[in-house]
Amino acid sequence: MLPGDTAEERIIALFNLVDTSAALRSSPSAFGAFLADLENRRDPVLKRYIDYFREISPVFFEKDGKARIRIYEAAYERFGKSRDSRLQAICLHYIGQENFVLGNYGAAFDKSLQSREILKAIGYENIPEVGKYLHDIALNYYYFRDYEKVTGLMYEALKHRPYSPNLDIQRYNTLALSYRQTGRPDSAASYFRKAAMRSEFYRDSTWITLIAGNLGTIYITRKQYREALPLLLADFHYNRTNDHFPDMARNAALAIADVWLQLNQPDSAIYYLEESERLHLKNPLKDSFGRQQRDEDFLKSYYDILARYYRQLGNYTLAYLYLDSLNKTSLEHDRRYNTMLAKVSEDKLKIQQYVSDIALERQKRRTALVRWMLILAVLLFCIVLLGLLYFLNRARQAKQKALQQLKDAEILSRQKLTMAAFERAKDQLRYQLGLVEEKNLLIGRLKNDLEKLRSGREASPDLLEETLEKLACARLLTQEDWVRFRRRFNAVFNDSLEDLKKTHPDITQSEERIYALIQLDVGTRQMASMLGISPESVRKARYRLNKRLKST
Repeated sequence: MLPGDTAEERIIALFNLVDTSAALRSSPSAFGAFLADLENRRDPVLKRYIDYFREISPVFFEKDGKARIRIYEAAYERFGKSRDSRLQAICLHYIGQENFVLGNYGAAFDKSLQSREILKAIGYENIPEVGKYLHDIALNYYYFRDYEKVTGLMYEALKHRPYSPNLDIQRYNTLALSYRQTGRPDSAASYFRKAAMRSEFYRDSTWITLIAGNLGTIYITRKQYREALPLLLADFHYNRTNDHFPDMARNAALAIADVWLQLNQPDSAIYYLEESERLHLKNPLKDSFGRQQRDEDFLKSYYDILARYYRQLGNYTLAYLYLDSLNKTSLEHDRRYNTMLAKVSEDKLKIQQYVSDIALERQKRRTALVRWMLILAVLLFCIVLLGLLYFLNRARQAKQKALQQLKDAEILSRQKLTMAAFERAKDQLRYQLGLVEEKNLLIGRLKNDLEKLRSGREASPDLLEETLEKLACARLLTQEDWVRFRRRFNAVFNDSLEDLKKTHPDITQSEERIYALIQLDVGTRQMASMLGISPESVRKARYRLNKRLKST
């Protein structure tokens, strides 16, 4: 007998058992025997759910995602015939989840929305396991960084009975992570503490240490490094031998390295950096859902901390190399994320077209039915004819309206993508200028080191040669940098450099660069450093450029 005194408790117990029992999923016969035994107990509350699990049971033994979707779709049709909207909503939910795993994001969000609309109509309070569905959808939005929707769904989930101890803890933790991502550390810390209390209540050691590590990251945000360290160390030592959750120890090690670096202890920092790399390389879950996104986030933090580590040691060449790696990883991460967003928009447009086609097909069938009735109703021919003409006119207007709405949606989608590309180009331009500033500081320090070595009485020739070699490697703006800078500048300033070239064909490349830096409000001294010339040369070049532009 399933545990639970109330109907709601028995329903949740059934779903939990099916979700977590490896024995039930060992073979179709074992699962069938379980359902038959449950049916013999004649529990009226569970009868509809026994029918549901019997209908979708092949899903548990099917490895192909598309085949699993077809099983849920067949079950959806069957429950539609029996008019069981609750079970139809459950099928729609899992069709959405399977599509999300396959990368069909537009279809996934569409099915999830349909499922939620049905569940809302029934009443969330009448669905005992609704917390699980809300949490699944929230995690999908978290994957797309839509933290506003995540918090809304999690607040709704908190109003209802917890689905399981794990999800009870996780819903507080997910809410806290969303607040952390949106720069609200106080709210994040509050919900991390609530998650910690729930994990203490359930005596779940894995969650206790994981939430301790999460809370430690909040202390890092607040620059309370001594308070963060014991929490992160507890997380690391507990999870580094846990093969089921290798990400936990890897991320904890990276956060510990950051703390030691902030405390000016680079030897300790490099130990934990190496530990994080070791755990990253031994991670056995490379193909799991969301793996690539989490790995890219790890590498961005890893390169950032390594760059700061070598800068703290004074090895500016390696610091620059890791800054460059960070830049490349960030650009690839942004490209992948924007590709996913574009795919969601494309999928939604396809779905709208599909819905429009269905509506038109239904309209055609109605029109045919009206015509058939017209033949049978000869005595009412004139009245029916007028009515039919009116109806067809309305149908044409409806079709035109639907097509116009589809065109408007496509235009809006393109505008959003264009604006996103424009904002991304601006961010990349700012980021490249930031890298130039970093390089400028590095070169300044190398020049100071060189002056000290030259002014010293017993300057080591080897050390002097090494410093000169570093300075030679640290070119402030390479030709490749200028190519990327020019492309991003044109993206932000509407091909301003191309227009300048058309109106002044004889303008030199040096004048073109000065023109671009002037538009970005770069000062004379900073411009001189970027171009590798004296401030006086910059002033003369600016004067000549202004004179040339005013003369046309």
